[in-house]
Amino acid sequence: MESTKWLELKEIKASCEEKTFLKAVEIWLQKPQVVNRRLAGAVFLQRQRVLNACSLQQSIIELVSKSEGSEDSIEFLPKVIQKDCSNVLSGGSLCLSELEETKQEERGIGEEIGPDENHDGVSRFELCLRKLVPRQLGQGSTTVALKEIIIIDHEDCSATFVALLNNTSDTERREIHDHSPSTVSCCGSYVFNTAYKISFSSKTQRISLHVSVEYHEPQSTSQAITCPTKAWLQDCLLPKIVKWASEVSPDTVVRSSQTLVAVERYSSLYAELKKKYGIKFVKIWPETTDPLKFVYEDVAIATYLLVLWEQEREEKNLKSLQSFVDLGCGNGLLVHILNSEGHPGKGIDLRRRKIWDLYGPGTNLEECSITPSDEFLFADYDWLIGNHSDELTPWIPVMAARSCYTTRYFVLPCCFHDFDAKFIRSEQSKTQYRAYLDFVQEVGKVSGFRVQEDILRIPSTKRICQIGSQRNYQREQTEEVSTRIKNFISRRRQCRKQSAQKKDTERTHKQLTVSGAENCTDHSDDATRLLESKASSDRDTFNHPSGPAFHHSSDDSSNTTSARWAPEFQPREKIEPVRNCANVDSDLKKRITCEVAHAILGEGGEDASDVLRGAKDMKVWRRGGSLTLPEIAKLFNSDVLKQLKKECGGLKTLLKNSHQVFQVVGDKVVIRDWSTSNQDNKPTLSKKRKYKASDKMHFFKTSLCWFNAHHPDGCPLLANDCQFAHGEGELKNPSLPSR
Repeated sequence: MESTKWLELKEIKASCEEKTFLKAVEIWLQKPQVVNRRLAGAVFLQRQRVLNACSLQQSIIELVSKSEGSEDSIEFLPKVIQKDCSNVLSGGSLCLSELEETKQEERGIGEEIGPDENHDGVSRFELCLRKLVPRQLGQGSTTVALKEIIIIDHEDCSATFVALLNNTSDTERREIHDHSPSTVSCCGSYVFNTAYKISFSSKTQRISLHVSVEYHEPQSTSQAITCPTKAWLQDCLLPKIVKWASEVSPDTVVRSSQTLVAVERYSSLYAELKKKYGIKFVKIWPETTDPLKFVYEDVAIATYLLVLWEQEREEKNLKSLQSFVDLGCGNGLLVHILNSEGHPGKGIDLRRRKIWDLYGPGTNLEECSITPSDEFLFADYDWLIGNHSDELTPWIPVMAARSCYTTRYFVLPCCFHDFDAKFIRSEQSKTQYRAYLDFVQEVGKVSGFRVQEDILRIPSTKRICQIGSQRNYQREQTEEVSTRIKNFISRRRQCRKQSAQKKDTERTHKQLTVSGAENCTDHSDDATRLLESKASSDRDTFNHPSGPAFHHSSDDSSNTTSARWAPEFQPREKIEPVRNCANVDSDLKKRITCEVAHAILGEGGEDASDVLRGAKDMKVWRRGGSLTLPEIAKLFNSDVLKQLKKECGGLKTLLKNSHQVFQVVGDKVVIRDWSTSNQDNKPTLSKKRKYKASDKMHFFKTSLCWFNAHHPDGCPLLANDCQFAHGEGELKNPSLPSR
């Protein structure tokens, strides 16, 4: 049988190696939707290792036969695969006479592997059956997903993709036959000679794209969603493969998103809920947060939970819809969607939101401060939800474990909180986010859950969720697990206190060393004794019955104290304090602004000709140089810096908020030049304050021009052109546009 004929479409030079090339191929295998936005994702129907060329063709036959449900599937295998297998066989490492000797070996080569497993270093091939799922199912004539056979050759460093086009209509069947009489049909399915191959040559350092000579372009737009055109392969896919191969690490573990829910069901339900809830709430969103982010994020999370719960009902043969409690529900949209879709449940948050009034009586929301204690157990509910639940996040697995043996939980960790303090990572080799995820996962395991992790498709940098739906112990061991949880929390608290004591001791020694070597020893001993006494007192407090007990005390008078699991836990304040430097004394802000500006002007730098003033002598307007934040900090004493430190961001936040005067780029601060036409110099409104261009007039001349009053050269703009008032006489009352 003749060898396969390939047509090279394009090749690109790539600075990569074989391992990183195969990692790039793995990304395309598992996450095709990041390149082809019309796809919802991919599903691996089967994936296995194949030892050598002799067994490759038989493995393909068995794979397609299993997929199509016909023993005659070999008749409609693409010729490109048949030819390629024959070609490999004829030039492979095993000759045909050796086939009998390798029969036992061949039967063991079909070992199934998971998508995240590494190549074993022995098998030459990996054989995959992948299903591509369109984002909009039911659109056009292609109403089902496309199946692909994929052969990864580790020796040749290549990946071959062959499309299996199924379930065509009668009209399409006639069109296909007229277009390609060589296409063979079987069991109502059509398989084209449509294949493409991506390969890497370590000699030439190039990644090449080939297509089969008989490659058939898709006959409709809907087919092109899953069956790519030649132009898309060479202009979109190949450059992306090259980019990934050049940037990815050989040790990177490629992880697909939303592996715990069915891709097809998620895609169709998300489109439905997006249309049902998304458009409506984006239009009427009364909060200051960005509706495009928060609305569609909650729609996506609701879709994920609904599909997850559908699968759970099917697996466990549950008749009723699951109930839930959303702890720290915030705007409550997730609760509204779940309630509206028939799931009984409620949301609890310490602060009522404006949008709560728009949901109606069918949405159950409660305004209440939650404290981890015996008072907040939810035995009557199936699931506890923590969607960006902040300080409650590590407590949710504990609360689920303590509520009832059948209670499950879902958490989406965001801000880094320990049980009763800020989370501090102990392993510097991990990122703060990964370390926190590992901590929350450890809490789930200690609480008796088999914790699963998944990646959501939401517009957020914190997209990894954790699910505890199964226990790792028997119901009779509940008390044992309760004791284990208590001891775990106790150890973390003690370790944190010991770490803090160590830092305090080091700080005290350092301060006393600076003050005088002659008295250092005596003072150090006194400080050490003081810290040890405090540590002993803390241990006694923790071990006292009023510490983090997990059971009600028999004495009713001590119920309030004993029911709390962590005495030092502090729930968030109901009225959130403003910490963006808005509360800093106005005179202090003016003094800091002027001192920083004059220091920057003293640094020199390029001058800007003041041509806009119409001055005959062409006056010069000085912009000065630049200063770094550490240099600016040296301009002020420790008392001023301590006062600013209490605000979020401190000195940097104050300077960024003074956007009329300063431009902060990274660590450098310069004076803003309003005379330039460069838009980079113009301040931008935050997402919470985005208004139309026409709304600029609402802010025109509503505040005084700092440059006109304080800059030695005045304002670089004429009074009529400056949006700030040049004097009290120009001031107007601000009028915010209605939203």
